[in-house]
Amino acid sequence: MLLLKDIFFNFNLETELSKHAMKYINIHTHSFKKEENVISITNIKISDIINTQYKNTFSIGIHPWEINTITEDVIETLKSLKKIENLLAIGECGIDKIKNQDIEIQKKIFSIHINKSEELGIPLIIHNVKASNEIIELHKIHKPQSKWIIHGFNKNSILAKEFTKRGIYISIGGNILNNRKLQENLKDIDLEYLFLENDDSDISIIEIYSCVAKILDLSMDNLKLIIFDNYRRCFK
Repeated sequence: MLLLKDIFFNFNLETELSKHAMKYINIHTHSFKKEENVISITNIKISDIINTQYKNTFSIGIHPWEINTITEDVIETLKSLKKIENLLAIGECGIDKIKNQDIEIQKKIFSIHINKSEELGIPLIIHNVKASNEIIELHKIHKPQSKWIIHGFNKNSILAKEFTKRGIYISIGGNILNNRKLQENLKDIDLEYLFLENDDSDISIIEIYSCVAKILDLSMDNLKLIIFDNYRRCFK
């Protein structure tokens, strides 16, 4: 587990803060809005990939809510996807056991994303609703070299440890602002595997950083440096 004394282990603080780490990392958003001093990974649909004017850093995938409506052409587009400028991750994708979607089909589509993440050597951003056991089991089966990120994490610290001990990152969103249980669980999460996001909300990523820094009793600069270090390692 990352301890505060280890934060600057492989950093020259002044150099890194001045060059990179003064930027905020928004690991998952559905907004195309650009914020100053923020590196955002915007989630886009497969059909948007033809937009050659798209300049944001982005992720692309098939959301589990969409699997009943997608065509074979969409799946083939994903399978044949090549490295594209500014494509940083595959997803969001995953398993959602609340929606009325066939679980086995969800697993099949998720596995296609896993394979594409491995082929391109980029991380996988995962939508997980009541499917942690299935996701951990697929992680055991695939033994991925690319990093996995559970986005919108709002579960308990025991489950967080199950993910992080496998090297799976956890991203926390705007619900940290008013979810007391999540605020308490945050204190037990290994900071070496922590990301922050605003997902589809209008909450600024800076407000989320500020809340998390206060909960963890960290300065904003220290939190930004921790998250940037995670970003550097995860995205190589």
